[in-house]
Amino acid sequence: MKHIAFLLSDFQSGGTEWFALRLARGMLARDVKPIFLVLDPQGDLSDLIDPEIEIISLGGMKYHFWGALRALPAMVRFLKTHQIDAVIGGLTILNIVVSWALILSKTKTRFIAVEHMRLSQKAKTLWSKIKRAMKIMLVGISYLRADEIVTVSQTAKQDLIRLAGIHPEKLRII
Repeated sequence: MKHIAFLLSDFQSGGTEWFALRLARGMLARDVKPIFLVLDPQGDLSDLIDPEIEIISLGGMKYHFWGALRALPAMVRFLKTHQIDAVIGGLTILNIVVSWALILSKTKTRFIAVEHMRLSQKAKTLWSKIKRAMKIMLVGISYLRADEIVTVSQTAKQDLIRLAGIHPEKLRII
């Protein structure tokens, strides 16, 4: 049986969370064991999660860069102690954490980064421009570890190619 882990921020209703929930349900039907790794296991979708799906809290952090980064040691421990065939990250910051955790754990686990966001969104303030530049730089470096990168739009794909320097052959659109 294959084991696939999803890294999520929480179970609040949003596109990424619904995507993971539906995909995990489909995996159960195909004899694949999904596992949800979450920064905070709270949210309005938590009642909809099949009891067969294991949920592992990585420490109750909120979704922002420093909260996700604080989950890195727990993520590394998880990867070292579990036989996981693949990890699917669903948000940019979480994809970065998955990448670093895989590198630090020295595991051969496959990494599928799912990118829902456009990197080219306009930044209005100096601080938001600095944060956007840092995010693009971190994506360009971190996504090198991804085995595949799935985008939800042509625009998101083109942003990753143009802004983060991702090779087009690594990208898929769903």
